[in-house]
Amino acid sequence: MTSTRDDTMAFYRDNAETYAARDRQPPTDRLAAFIARLSPGAAVLDLGCGGGHDSLHLIEAGLEVTPCDGSAELARAAERRIGRKVEIVTFQDIERSQRFDAIWAEASLLHVPRTELPDVLVRVHRALRPGGLLQASFKAGEREGHDRFGRYFNYPSAAWLRTCFEWAGWSNIHIEEADGGGYDNQPTRWLHVTATADHATPRSGLLPSCARRRTLRASVSTIDRKMKGPRVQEDCTARSNCRFARLLPVSLNPIRFKDKNLRPFKVRQRRLRV
Repeated sequence: MTSTRDDTMAFYRDNAETYAARDRQPPTDRLAAFIARLSPGAAVLDLGCGGGHDSLHLIEAGLEVTPCDGSAELARAAERRIGRKVEIVTFQDIERSQRFDAIWAEASLLHVPRTELPDVLVRVHRALRPGGLLQASFKAGEREGHDRFGRYFNYPSAAWLRTCFEWAGWSNIHIEEADGGGYDNQPTRWLHVTATADHATPRSGLLPSCARRRTLRASVSTIDRKMKGPRVQEDCTARSNCRFARLLPVSLNPIRFKDKNLRPFKVRQRRLRV
């Protein structure tokens, strides 16, 4: 996944000034709904703040905002807009514990590789105080890909995304779908997610060990890879409560998970005539 991340970061490095200076209007309705759920002066992390447009709106609303971005070039551009320090940190390196009351992740987590998203959602969860609020947005799809600028997107379906959030221990998960656009000026189906961290840490057993993380990543990667081809799922039955049976709407080959915590399931399939 290194090249995927590097390609995306290269775009923001090379186009930071243009990207940050574009005429972008913050999503005022969603920002207003987000702010309305917070106490005055609440500590908010603007995760992947980009050019700082939303950070400025949150600051003007009287919140204690910590903006951060993985791109040093974008961080400098945001600093000029909002007049305060912007931390440089990637999603995979978030190491905070119960520091924030809320996290605003507008069009940022959509760049996290699919196999890494569950881990990142655990890290984000841990950064919130109990009862903390997350607002995030993703470009909808069925499999990962790149846009015409070479930026990587995880393009999740609503069902796949909900499963990732559930796995990471989030509560009160609400996903709203809406049509809109983006920097590429293409029609876009958006998934706007709100969720709460109702526990001090993710639920018992959901904070994965290295071995379980590898198993999860391999499972997600395998299912995504198997989707490529002229096959569709005809029937899928899962023993017990295997959440990965619902990770994607289509699963192309019989799969058995070896992790003792995941019950095996089989997929019967048929091949389409093409």
